[in-house]
Amino acid sequence: MRERIDLHIHSNHSDGLFSPQKIVYVASRNYVRAISITDHDNISAIHEVRTYGEKMGVEIVPGLELSAQQDGRDIHFLGYYIDENSPKLLEYLTFFKEERIKRAQKILSILGQIGIPIDFEEVLQKSPNGSLGRPHIADVLTEKGFVQNRVEAFNRYLGTSAVAFVPQYRLSSKDAIQLINSAGGISVVAHTGLEFIEDYLPQWVGEFGLKGLEVIHPRFSAYQTFHLQRLAKKFNLVMTGGSDCHGDRNNGEGIIGNYYVPYKYLIQLKKCAGIVDAPVKTNNLP
Repeated sequence: MRERIDLHIHSNHSDGLFSPQKIVYVASRNYVRAISITDHDNISAIHEVRTYGEKMGVEIVPGLELSAQQDGRDIHFLGYYIDENSPKLLEYLTFFKEERIKRAQKILSILGQIGIPIDFEEVLQKSPNGSLGRPHIADVLTEKGFVQNRVEAFNRYLGTSAVAFVPQYRLSSKDAIQLINSAGGISVVAHTGLEFIEDYLPQWVGEFGLKGLEVIHPRFSAYQTFHLQRLAKKFNLVMTGGSDCHGDRNNGEGIIGNYYVPYKYLIQLKKCAGIVDAPVKTNNLP
């Protein structure tokens, strides 16, 4: 039986290249037993991936990734087993979708002022499912020949110190954690460095209610993973991990199934969520 899982994947419902169906297909082909699509501030892929996962025998964990900020630093929080019908969560996601659109329009306005005209509809076509971001603008800049690739687009125009940078709306870490928890989910801090996380874990766990820690990620060395696992045990947190796959956008980095995340992590995640496990049909698995 396959024991690998991947609980950090992005689809084309946010800034990934793969459709939910293709993600499930790749997971099945690579013998990954369970996956979670954790799109940025967006849950529109959940129903689609669940339906296809059932057909392909891949276990689906509903999830998302929220953008937040702690003392001026960007932090991301993963939410698993969220209630997709939570009014509070849906209200926030609608608000954030509108904020993403406003940000994109401001960026395009700045680009137009410096002689780079891009129509908003061109960018919108890159994100038909609504989680609009700078990567979609970078793709249009590349297609129209203003830059050679996405890296150049961010370096010259869209990055933090670039001419057309516009700050993104962020929740506080407290609000992000508590929003996930209020939607019945398991809140997990994603891909955060050791020194920073050690400073804030006591507050995130003790005051805000953080439930888990991502310990396996392409950014982490074996040393970092080992110490993150120790921190998770120290604070009694569930452990998660994944490829953070965005398709081929990262030049092959983070391909689904390339990082060994044991199924026992998902068992603990389910236990934390109060979920009674059920067998997964595997008739269609390779």
